[in-house]
Amino acid sequence: MPSLSDMTVPLPITALPQAPSVDADARMVIVQDGQTQQCFVSDVRAASTGTFTPTLIGSSVPGVQTYSRQSGLWRRQGPAIVVSGRVTLTAKDGAMAGNALIGGLPVAAINDADLLQAIVVGYMDGVTYPGAGTWIGGFVIANSQLISLKAFRSASAALDIPVGNVSAAADIAFAATYLVE
Repeated sequence: MPSLSDMTVPLPITALPQAPSVDADARMVIVQDGQTQQCFVSDVRAASTGTFTPTLIGSSVPGVQTYSRQSGLWRRQGPAIVVSGRVTLTAKDGAMAGNALIGGLPVAAINDADLLQAIVVGYMDGVTYPGAGTWIGGFVIANSQLISLKAFRSASAALDIPVGNVSAAADIAFAATYLVE
C-alpha cells in the first residue's frame, strides 16, 4: 500500500497575495488559476442573525398603528440581508396618509435607486387591491429601511397601495433578500 507521502503532488511555490486584516470568523479560500494553486485567508464574515420589529406606515404621515403581531427575523451573510416578517393590525391611526409601506427593516438597503430589490408577500388579508391589481409585492427602497408595497397586474405598471386600501385588521407576511453597504 502506498504511503501518503507517495501520493502528494508538489506545487510550485508562488508569491501569495497579501491577506487583508482578518477577524476570528475568517475562512480559507482556495483559488486555482489553471497553473498553480494558491491558498490565502479571505475576510469572509460569519452570518449574524437577529430579530426586528416591522411596522405598517403611511408614506406621507406614518401614523401610530396598534398591532396584535409585529414579528421579524433577519440574517446577514456578507453584503446581503434576508428578512422574514409579519404585521397584523388591530387599529389603524386615522392620521395615517400616503401609500402603504413596511418600516423597521434591520439595516438600510444600498443606495442604488436603479436596483429594485423585490420582496414577496406570502400572506395578505385586509388590503384592497387598487385598480385591477391581481397580486401584492413590492421592493426595498434604496438607502432606507422601508418596503414599498405595490399591487401588480399583467402588462401594466405596478400601483402604489394607498393607505385607504389598508383596513384596521390588515395582516401581511413578507420576505426579502436585499443588499446593504
